[in-house]
Amino acid sequence: MLLANGKNSMDKVVVFTGAGFSAPAEIPLQSNIIKEMFYKPTPSFLESTKESKKLLKSFILIGLFLLDEYSTVDTAELHSMNRLFKRLNKIYEINKVNNDDDELAIEQIKKLNERTNYNPFCEIAAFDMLDAQVYRLLLLLKESIREKLVKSRLLVNLEDVFTIFDKAIKSKENWHRFSYNELDSLEHALLRLFTYYFGRRINSFNNFNEYDSFIKYIELHKVTVISSNWDVILEKNFIHNKIKYDLCLNSEYYKSDLRNNNLNAKSIKYLKLHGSINWFHCLECGTVNLIEKKDIGTYLFDDKINEQCLQCKASSNSDMTLLRPEIITPTMVKDIKSQLYNNIWKKAEYELNMANKIIFLGYSLPIADFEIRYLLKKNIDKKTKIDVVLIETDKPDANNNSPEFRFKSLFCKNEIEFHYNGFNNY
Repeated sequence: MLLANGKNSMDKVVVFTGAGFSAPAEIPLQSNIIKEMFYKPTPSFLESTKESKKLLKSFILIGLFLLDEYSTVDTAELHSMNRLFKRLNKIYEINKVNNDDDELAIEQIKKLNERTNYNPFCEIAAFDMLDAQVYRLLLLLKESIREKLVKSRLLVNLEDVFTIFDKAIKSKENWHRFSYNELDSLEHALLRLFTYYFGRRINSFNNFNEYDSFIKYIELHKVTVISSNWDVILEKNFIHNKIKYDLCLNSEYYKSDLRNNNLNAKSIKYLKLHGSINWFHCLECGTVNLIEKKDIGTYLFDDKINEQCLQCKASSNSDMTLLRPEIITPTMVKDIKSQLYNNIWKKAEYELNMANKIIFLGYSLPIADFEIRYLLKKNIDKKTKIDVVLIETDKPDANNNSPEFRFKSLFCKNEIEFHYNGFNNY
Protein backbone atom coordinates (compact mmCIF):
# COMPACT_ATOMS: atom_id res chain seq x y z
CA MET A 1 0.00 0.00 0.00
CA LEU A 2 1.25 3.48 -0.86
CA LEU A 3 1.03 6.46 1.46
CA ALA A 4 0.01 9.95 0.34
CA ASN A 5 3.65 10.84 -0.28
CA GLY A 6 4.05 7.84 -2.61
CA LYS A 7 6.09 5.76 -0.14
CA ASN A 8 5.31 2.19 0.81
CA SER A 9 3.51 1.71 4.12
CA MET A 10 6.22 -0.75 5.19
CA ASP A 11 9.38 0.80 6.61
CA LYS A 12 12.06 1.49 4.06
CA VAL A 13 15.34 1.97 5.96
CA VAL A 14 18.54 3.43 4.58
CA VAL A 15 21.79 3.29 6.54
CA PHE A 16 24.38 5.99 5.83
CA THR A 17 27.89 5.16 7.06
CA GLY A 18 30.80 7.52 7.70
CA ALA A 19 34.35 7.19 8.98
CA GLY A 20 33.20 6.21 12.47
CA PHE A 21 31.67 3.02 11.08
CA SER A 22 35.18 1.76 10.25
CA ALA A 23 36.67 2.70 13.64
CA PRO A 24 36.50 -0.88 15.06
CA ALA A 25 38.72 -1.97 12.15
CA GLU A 26 41.24 0.76 13.06
CA ILE A 27 41.15 2.22 9.57
CA PRO A 28 43.10 5.52 9.55
CA LEU A 29 41.03 8.64 9.06
CA GLN A 30 41.61 10.49 5.79
CA SER A 31 43.03 13.41 7.76
CA ASN A 32 45.62 11.10 9.37
CA ILE A 33 46.70 9.13 6.32
CA ILE A 34 49.89 11.17 5.82
CA LYS A 35 50.98 10.18 9.33
CA GLU A 36 51.24 6.62 8.02
CA MET A 37 54.35 7.82 6.17
CA PHE A 38 56.02 8.62 9.51
CA TYR A 39 56.07 5.10 10.91
CA LYS A 40 59.25 3.08 10.61
CA PRO A 41 58.58 -0.28 8.95
CA THR A 42 59.13 -3.51 10.84
CA PRO A 43 61.55 -5.27 10.50
CA SER A 44 64.31 -2.68 10.33
CA PHE A 45 63.90 -0.45 7.28
CA LEU A 46 67.19 -1.39 5.63
CA GLU A 47 66.53 -5.08 6.23
CA SER A 48 63.06 -4.95 4.69
CA THR A 49 62.57 -6.78 1.42
CA LYS A 50 58.84 -6.18 1.18
CA GLU A 51 58.75 -2.66 -0.20
CA SER A 52 58.68 -2.46 -3.97
CA LYS A 53 60.46 0.12 -6.11
CA LYS A 54 57.07 1.45 -7.19
CA LEU A 55 56.07 2.07 -3.57
CA LEU A 56 59.43 3.66 -2.72
CA LYS A 57 59.21 5.99 -5.73
CA SER A 58 55.70 7.14 -4.77
CA PHE A 59 56.81 7.73 -1.17
CA ILE A 60 59.86 9.74 -2.26
CA LEU A 61 57.87 11.87 -4.71
CA ILE A 62 55.24 12.79 -2.11
CA GLY A 63 57.70 13.07 0.78
CA LEU A 64 59.88 15.61 -1.05
CA PHE A 65 56.80 17.61 -2.08
CA LEU A 66 55.51 17.79 1.50
CA LEU A 67 58.90 18.75 2.93
CA ASP A 68 59.49 21.41 0.26
CA GLU A 69 56.03 22.98 0.51
CA TYR A 70 54.97 22.45 4.14
CA SER A 71 58.16 22.49 6.22
CA THR A 72 61.25 24.63 6.81
CA VAL A 73 63.77 21.75 6.77
CA ASP A 74 66.72 21.80 4.37
CA THR A 75 66.09 19.27 1.59
CA ALA A 76 69.18 19.99 -0.57
CA GLU A 77 70.88 16.71 0.37
CA LEU A 78 67.67 14.75 -0.28
CA HIS A 79 67.33 16.25 -3.75
CA SER A 80 70.98 15.43 -4.43
CA MET A 81 70.35 11.80 -3.47
CA ASN A 82 67.26 11.79 -5.68
CA ARG A 83 69.26 13.05 -8.67
CA LEU A 84 71.84 10.31 -8.03
CA PHE A 85 69.08 7.71 -7.96
CA LYS A 86 67.63 8.96 -11.26
CA ARG A 87 71.04 8.74 -12.96
CA LEU A 88 71.75 5.24 -11.68
CA ASN A 89 68.23 4.18 -12.57
CA LYS A 90 68.69 5.56 -16.08
CA ILE A 91 71.83 3.44 -16.45
CA TYR A 92 69.93 0.41 -15.19
CA GLU A 93 67.05 1.02 -17.62
CA ILE A 94 69.52 1.36 -20.51
CA ASN A 95 71.01 -1.99 -19.54
CA LYS A 96 67.57 -3.62 -19.33
CA VAL A 97 66.70 -2.48 -22.85
CA ASN A 98 70.07 -3.56 -24.26
CA ASN A 99 70.77 -6.59 -22.10
CA ASP A 100 71.86 -8.62 -25.12
CA ASP A 101 74.29 -5.97 -26.36
CA ASP A 102 76.74 -4.85 -23.67
CA GLU A 103 78.74 -2.70 -26.07
CA LEU A 104 75.65 -0.72 -27.10
CA ALA A 105 74.64 -0.30 -23.45
CA ILE A 106 78.10 0.99 -22.50
CA GLU A 107 78.07 3.41 -25.44
CA GLN A 108 74.69 4.83 -24.36
CA ILE A 109 75.91 5.12 -20.76
CA LYS A 110 78.93 7.14 -21.94
CA LYS A 111 76.62 9.46 -23.87
CA LEU A 112 74.47 9.85 -20.77
CA ASN A 113 77.60 10.72 -18.75
CA GLU A 114 78.55 13.42 -21.26
CA ARG A 115 75.08 15.01 -21.08
CA THR A 116 74.90 14.94 -17.29
CA ASN A 117 78.58 15.60 -16.62
CA TYR A 118 78.46 12.72 -14.18
CA ASN A 119 80.79 9.76 -13.87
CA PRO A 120 78.92 6.88 -12.19
CA PHE A 121 80.85 4.59 -9.89
CA CYS A 122 79.40 1.66 -11.89
CA GLU A 123 80.60 2.84 -15.31
CA ILE A 124 81.50 -0.57 -16.74
CA ALA A 125 80.78 -2.62 -13.62
CA ALA A 126 78.74 -5.79 -13.60
CA PHE A 127 75.26 -4.68 -14.61
CA ASP A 128 73.59 -7.25 -12.40
CA MET A 129 74.81 -5.21 -9.41
CA LEU A 130 73.03 -2.06 -10.60
CA ASP A 131 69.56 -3.20 -9.58
CA ALA A 132 70.68 -3.86 -6.00
CA GLN A 133 72.50 -0.51 -5.87
CA VAL A 134 69.49 1.38 -7.21
CA TYR A 135 67.20 -0.34 -4.71
CA ARG A 136 69.52 0.33 -1.76
CA LEU A 137 69.73 4.00 -2.72
CA LEU A 138 65.92 4.13 -2.86
CA LEU A 139 65.72 2.62 0.64
CA LEU A 140 68.27 5.09 2.01
CA LEU A 141 66.49 8.03 0.39
CA LYS A 142 63.08 6.96 1.67
CA GLU A 143 64.38 6.51 5.21
CA SER A 144 66.10 9.92 5.09
CA ILE A 145 62.84 11.53 3.95
CA ARG A 146 60.85 9.68 6.62
CA GLU A 147 63.18 10.92 9.37
CA LYS A 148 62.89 14.49 8.07
CA LEU A 149 59.08 14.20 8.01
CA VAL A 150 59.07 13.06 11.63
CA LYS A 151 61.44 15.82 12.78
CA SER A 152 59.56 18.52 10.89
CA ARG A 153 56.34 17.79 12.84
CA LEU A 154 54.51 18.32 9.62
CA LEU A 155 51.05 19.92 9.83
CA VAL A 156 49.28 19.33 6.54
CA ASN A 157 45.61 19.77 5.70
CA LEU A 158 44.90 17.04 3.16
CA GLU A 159 42.03 19.02 1.63
CA ASP A 160 44.47 21.85 0.87
CA VAL A 161 46.90 19.48 -0.85
CA PHE A 162 44.30 17.81 -3.04
CA THR A 163 42.62 21.14 -3.79
CA ILE A 164 45.97 22.47 -5.06
CA PHE A 165 46.37 19.43 -7.29
CA ASP A 166 42.83 19.44 -8.65
CA LYS A 167 42.54 23.19 -9.17
CA ALA A 168 45.87 23.47 -11.00
CA ILE A 169 45.28 20.36 -13.12
CA LYS A 170 41.75 21.38 -14.16
CA SER A 171 42.89 24.95 -14.93
CA LYS A 172 46.09 23.73 -16.64
CA GLU A 173 48.08 26.12 -14.44
CA ASN A 174 51.53 25.72 -12.94
CA TRP A 175 51.82 25.97 -9.17
CA HIS A 176 55.05 27.35 -7.74
CA ARG A 177 57.85 25.38 -9.41
CA PHE A 178 55.56 22.52 -10.46
CA SER A 179 53.90 22.21 -13.85
CA TYR A 180 50.32 20.94 -13.89
CA ASN A 181 51.64 17.73 -15.49
CA GLU A 182 54.00 17.23 -12.54
CA LEU A 183 51.11 17.93 -10.14
CA ASP A 184 49.08 15.23 -11.89
CA SER A 185 51.94 12.78 -11.26
CA LEU A 186 52.08 13.88 -7.62
CA GLU A 187 48.35 13.41 -7.16
CA HIS A 188 48.52 9.96 -8.69
CA ALA A 189 51.43 9.02 -6.39
CA LEU A 190 49.45 10.21 -3.36
CA LEU A 191 46.38 8.24 -4.45
CA ARG A 192 48.55 5.14 -4.73
CA LEU A 193 49.92 5.69 -1.22
CA PHE A 194 46.31 5.98 0.00
CA THR A 195 45.56 2.63 -1.60
CA TYR A 196 48.62 1.09 0.03
CA TYR A 197 48.10 2.41 3.56
CA PHE A 198 44.35 1.79 3.65
CA GLY A 199 44.79 -1.61 2.03
CA ARG A 200 47.51 -2.67 4.45
CA ARG A 201 45.23 -2.01 7.43
CA ILE A 202 42.23 -3.67 5.79
CA ASN A 203 44.18 -6.79 4.82
CA SER A 204 44.94 -7.42 8.49
CA PHE A 205 41.29 -7.02 9.54
CA ASN A 206 39.63 -10.18 10.82
CA ASN A 207 37.51 -8.98 13.75
CA PHE A 208 34.17 -9.74 12.09
CA ASN A 209 32.42 -10.07 15.47
CA GLU A 210 32.43 -6.27 15.77
CA TYR A 211 29.98 -6.06 12.88
CA ASP A 212 27.80 -9.14 13.56
CA SER A 213 24.71 -7.29 14.82
CA PHE A 214 24.88 -4.78 11.97
CA ILE A 215 25.25 -7.49 9.30
CA LYS A 216 22.34 -9.50 10.72
CA TYR A 217 20.13 -6.42 10.80
CA ILE A 218 20.71 -5.30 7.22
CA GLU A 219 20.50 -8.87 5.88
CA LEU A 220 17.18 -9.47 7.64
CA HIS A 221 15.61 -6.20 6.48
CA LYS A 222 17.45 -5.91 3.11
CA VAL A 223 18.52 -2.41 4.12
CA THR A 224 20.17 -0.17 1.53
CA VAL A 225 23.59 1.09 2.64
CA ILE A 226 25.03 4.40 1.40
CA SER A 227 28.58 5.32 2.39
CA SER A 228 31.04 8.20 2.12
CA ASN A 229 33.91 5.80 2.95
CA TRP A 230 36.55 4.41 0.60
CA ASP A 231 37.46 1.35 2.65
CA VAL A 232 36.17 -2.18 1.98
CA ILE A 233 35.42 -3.29 5.55
CA LEU A 234 31.75 -3.81 4.75
CA GLU A 235 32.55 -5.80 1.59
CA LYS A 236 34.86 -8.04 3.62
CA ASN A 237 32.01 -8.65 6.06
CA PHE A 238 29.61 -9.41 3.21
CA ILE A 239 32.01 -11.93 1.67
CA HIS A 240 32.83 -13.47 5.07
CA ASN A 241 29.09 -13.99 5.76
CA LYS A 242 28.37 -15.11 2.16
CA ILE A 243 25.95 -12.22 1.62
CA LYS A 244 25.38 -11.06 -1.94
CA TYR A 245 25.74 -7.34 -2.43
CA ASP A 246 25.23 -5.00 -5.35
CA LEU A 247 27.48 -1.96 -5.77
CA CYS A 248 24.97 -0.66 -8.34
CA LEU A 249 27.61 -0.13 -11.02
CA ASN A 250 26.54 -0.51 -14.61
CA SER A 251 27.97 -3.87 -15.75
CA GLU A 252 29.32 -2.17 -18.89
CA TYR A 253 31.62 -0.02 -16.79
CA TYR A 254 33.29 -2.50 -14.47
CA LYS A 255 34.97 -5.88 -14.24
CA SER A 256 35.60 -7.79 -11.01
CA ASP A 257 38.36 -10.25 -10.14
CA LEU A 258 35.92 -12.08 -7.85
CA ARG A 259 32.84 -13.63 -9.43
CA ASN A 260 30.44 -13.48 -6.51
CA ASN A 261 27.26 -12.70 -8.46
CA ASN A 262 27.07 -9.16 -7.13
CA LEU A 263 24.40 -8.16 -9.64
CA ASN A 264 21.44 -9.88 -8.06
CA ALA A 265 17.89 -8.67 -7.45
CA LYS A 266 18.04 -9.96 -3.86
CA SER A 267 21.43 -8.45 -3.08
CA ILE A 268 22.06 -5.76 -0.48
CA LYS A 269 22.36 -2.43 -2.29
CA TYR A 270 25.63 -0.74 -1.36
CA LEU A 271 26.28 2.73 -2.81
CA LYS A 272 29.77 4.20 -2.35
CA LEU A 273 29.44 7.90 -3.10
CA HIS A 274 33.18 8.65 -3.11
CA GLY A 275 34.43 5.51 -4.85
CA SER A 276 36.55 2.82 -3.25
CA ILE A 277 40.21 2.00 -2.71
CA ASN A 278 39.73 -1.29 -4.56
CA TRP A 279 38.32 0.41 -7.68
CA PHE A 280 40.88 1.14 -10.39
CA HIS A 281 40.08 3.09 -13.54
CA CYS A 282 41.77 1.77 -16.70
CA LEU A 283 43.19 4.69 -18.68
CA GLU A 284 43.14 2.52 -21.82
CA CYS A 285 39.48 1.41 -22.06
CA GLY A 286 37.77 3.38 -19.26
CA THR A 287 36.60 0.29 -17.38
CA VAL A 288 36.59 0.21 -13.57
CA ASN A 289 38.49 -2.81 -12.23
CA LEU A 290 37.13 -4.14 -8.92
CA ILE A 291 39.90 -5.90 -7.00
CA GLU A 292 37.96 -7.94 -4.44
CA LYS A 293 40.15 -11.01 -4.29
CA LYS A 294 43.75 -9.78 -4.53
CA ASP A 295 45.76 -7.97 -1.86
CA ILE A 296 44.75 -4.35 -2.50
CA GLY A 297 47.52 -3.11 -0.22
CA THR A 298 50.15 -4.17 -2.73
CA TYR A 299 48.10 -4.48 -5.93
CA LEU A 300 49.70 -1.45 -7.60
CA PHE A 301 53.15 -2.07 -6.14
CA ASP A 302 54.30 -5.44 -7.45
CA ASP A 303 57.61 -4.94 -9.29
CA LYS A 304 57.42 -8.41 -10.83
CA ILE A 305 53.97 -8.00 -12.39
CA ASN A 306 52.85 -5.24 -14.74
CA GLU A 307 49.49 -3.62 -14.13
CA GLN A 308 46.83 -5.22 -16.30
CA CYS A 309 43.21 -4.29 -16.98
CA LEU A 310 40.73 -7.07 -16.26
CA GLN A 311 38.54 -5.96 -19.16
CA CYS A 312 40.72 -4.96 -22.14
CA LYS A 313 43.80 -6.92 -20.95
CA ALA A 314 46.05 -3.92 -21.65
CA SER A 315 49.31 -4.12 -19.70
CA SER A 316 51.60 -1.40 -18.39
CA ASN A 317 55.35 -1.34 -18.90
CA SER A 318 58.01 0.07 -16.58
CA ASP A 319 56.62 3.11 -14.70
CA MET A 320 53.76 3.70 -17.14
CA THR A 321 50.43 4.47 -15.47
CA LEU A 322 47.60 2.21 -16.59
CA LEU A 323 45.31 1.89 -13.56
CA ARG A 324 44.34 4.93 -11.51
CA PRO A 325 42.63 4.60 -8.10
CA GLU A 326 38.97 5.51 -8.55
CA ILE A 327 38.16 7.65 -5.52
CA ILE A 328 36.84 11.15 -5.00
CA THR A 329 39.57 12.85 -3.03
CA PRO A 330 39.09 15.09 0.03
CA THR A 331 39.12 18.35 -1.91
CA MET A 332 37.07 21.50 -2.26
CA VAL A 333 36.95 20.89 -6.04
CA LYS A 334 35.05 17.60 -6.03
CA ASP A 335 34.11 16.13 -9.41
CA ILE A 336 31.13 13.75 -9.34
CA LYS A 337 30.00 14.35 -12.92
CA SER A 338 31.44 11.22 -14.53
CA GLN A 339 29.02 8.56 -15.75
CA LEU A 340 30.15 6.21 -12.98
CA TYR A 341 29.37 8.60 -10.12
CA ASN A 342 26.32 10.04 -11.82
CA ASN A 343 24.78 6.53 -11.78
CA ILE A 344 25.66 5.96 -8.12
CA TRP A 345 24.42 9.34 -6.92
CA LYS A 346 21.15 9.05 -8.88
CA LYS A 347 20.48 5.68 -7.22
CA ALA A 348 21.29 7.24 -3.83
CA GLU A 349 18.77 10.02 -4.54
CA TYR A 350 16.06 7.43 -5.21
CA GLU A 351 16.86 5.36 -2.10
CA LEU A 352 16.85 8.41 0.19
CA ASN A 353 13.64 9.66 -1.38
CA MET A 354 11.83 6.39 -0.71
CA ALA A 355 13.09 5.98 2.85
CA ASN A 356 10.86 6.24 5.91
CA LYS A 357 13.89 6.12 8.19
CA ILE A 358 17.56 7.08 7.80
CA ILE A 359 20.21 5.79 10.20
CA PHE A 360 23.51 7.68 10.17
CA LEU A 361 26.31 5.51 11.58
CA GLY A 362 29.58 7.26 12.43
CA TYR A 363 28.90 10.18 10.10
CA SER A 364 29.35 13.69 11.51
CA LEU A 365 27.90 15.68 8.56
CA PRO A 366 31.00 17.87 8.05
CA ILE A 367 30.52 21.26 6.41
CA ALA A 368 33.14 20.38 3.78
CA ASP A 369 30.88 17.59 2.45
CA PHE A 370 28.71 20.17 0.69
CA GLU A 371 27.74 17.81 -2.16
CA ILE A 372 26.52 15.16 0.30
CA ARG A 373 24.73 17.77 2.41
CA TYR A 374 22.91 18.94 -0.72
CA LEU A 375 22.06 15.33 -1.65
CA LEU A 376 20.63 14.64 1.82
CA LYS A 377 18.70 17.90 2.17
CA LYS A 378 17.17 17.56 -1.28
CA ASN A 379 16.06 13.95 -0.97
CA ILE A 380 15.18 13.32 2.68
CA ASP A 381 11.54 14.12 3.31
CA LYS A 382 10.67 16.20 6.39
CA LYS A 383 8.53 13.28 7.64
CA THR A 384 11.43 10.83 7.46
CA LYS A 385 12.66 9.75 10.89
CA ILE A 386 16.40 10.16 11.46
CA ASP A 387 18.65 8.33 13.92
CA VAL A 388 22.22 9.58 14.35
CA VAL A 389 24.64 7.10 15.96
CA LEU A 390 27.93 8.53 17.19
CA ILE A 391 30.29 8.10 20.15
CA GLU A 392 30.72 9.84 23.51
CA THR A 393 33.32 12.34 22.25
CA ASP A 394 30.90 13.60 19.59
CA LYS A 395 28.51 15.07 22.17
CA PRO A 396 27.68 18.79 21.77
CA ASP A 397 30.07 21.43 23.07
CA ALA A 398 29.42 25.00 24.16
CA ASN A 399 30.41 26.46 20.78
CA ASN A 400 27.72 24.75 18.69
CA ASN A 401 30.53 22.99 16.88
CA SER A 402 29.17 19.46 16.98
CA PRO A 403 27.53 16.91 14.69
CA GLU A 404 24.28 17.27 16.65
CA PHE A 405 24.14 21.00 15.90
CA ARG A 406 24.84 20.35 12.18
CA PHE A 407 22.13 17.68 11.92
CA LYS A 408 19.52 19.78 13.73
CA SER A 409 20.38 22.77 11.58
CA LEU A 410 20.12 20.89 8.27
CA PHE A 411 17.06 18.79 9.19
CA CYS A 412 15.21 21.24 11.42
CA LYS A 413 11.77 19.77 10.52
CA ASN A 414 12.65 16.11 11.00
CA GLU A 415 12.28 13.95 14.09
CA ILE A 416 15.89 13.18 15.07
CA GLU A 417 17.24 10.92 17.81
CA PHE A 418 20.92 10.97 18.82
CA HIS A 419 22.75 7.96 20.25
CA TYR A 420 26.26 8.33 21.65
CA ASN A 421 27.16 4.74 22.57
CA GLY A 422 28.43 3.55 19.19
CA PHE A 423 26.65 1.44 16.57
CA ASN A 424 27.15 -1.89 18.39
CA ASN A 425 25.10 -0.74 21.37
CA TYR A 426 22.59 0.95 19.08
